[in-house]
Amino acid sequence: MKKPTYKRQKALLALLDIFGGRLSKLELQKYMFLYVEEFSYDKHYGFVPYHFGSFSYELYKDLHTLERNGLLKVYEHHIKSEYRGSIEDVSRDEQNSITRFFMQHQNLRGDDLIGYVYNKYPYYAINSKIYNKFISTEELNKYRARNADTTLYTIGYEGKKFETYLNQLIESNIKILVDVRKNAHSMKYGFSKKTLQGAVENLGIKYFHMPNLGIESENRKMLQTKKDYQKLFDNYEKTLAYKTNELEYLNSTIEVENRVAITCFEKDVSDCHRGVIAKKIHQIYNRGIKHL
Repeated sequence: MKKPTYKRQKALLALLDIFGGRLSKLELQKYMFLYVEEFSYDKHYGFVPYHFGSFSYELYKDLHTLERNGLLKVYEHHIKSEYRGSIEDVSRDEQNSITRFFMQHQNLRGDDLIGYVYNKYPYYAINSKIYNKFISTEELNKYRARNADTTLYTIGYEGKKFETYLNQLIESNIKILVDVRKNAHSMKYGFSKKTLQGAVENLGIKYFHMPNLGIESENRKMLQTKKDYQKLFDNYEKTLAYKTNELEYLNSTIEVENRVAITCFEKDVSDCHRGVIAKKIHQIYNRGIKHL
């Protein structure tokens, strides 16, 4: 049995522990969501509006990490702790917060718990398959993005939680995410092609990879100054003259889908080739551009 080192994993085990060491998968997601929103000083997990309300991909990943370490068991419908007394592993402040949370919400179970979360935090119910049991369509529509203007967005994931990134796409009403990395692989959880594609498509957003619009990794080495980046992007812009098919495809996608985002790594669009692509699309096709 290998004890966790991350504060968020310790808090997850402590929350499970105070509820007797066993919760359904849905209850654990909802309890952690409420705890993060209402009691915790540390925002241990981010959440997105998913098929049954608030859902954290990172929490889901941590459950399987903790299972491999022998600390809990993940069954088809529930989670069972294999390590009792884990609340002693969190700080005194965290213990107090978890205890106060438990005292306030311990009787919320099943549909009562879901209904409480949906009505208090309706944004997280917008993609739910069961929302109509708890909240009206009219009420929920107030929290669904309605932006419909034809715009090309750009978004980088550097320094962002996976859920923060996904929520930016949802809140901007993005219909298709175009990955312009040469190699759609990342050491940062959630951003490798298979995981990213699965996540956005489960949220109703199409995914498309356009590696021909990427930059070879060897060309990105030794970038230290703004001058280095400018030289790289000046050379990259020249190559776009030979990528008319890719640019035309991207523009036609914008024409059909209206709300398109191109994505790469860098936080600052001025440090990323997606900014060069967006500039070219604006110049050729007069598309509106917005950087997230």
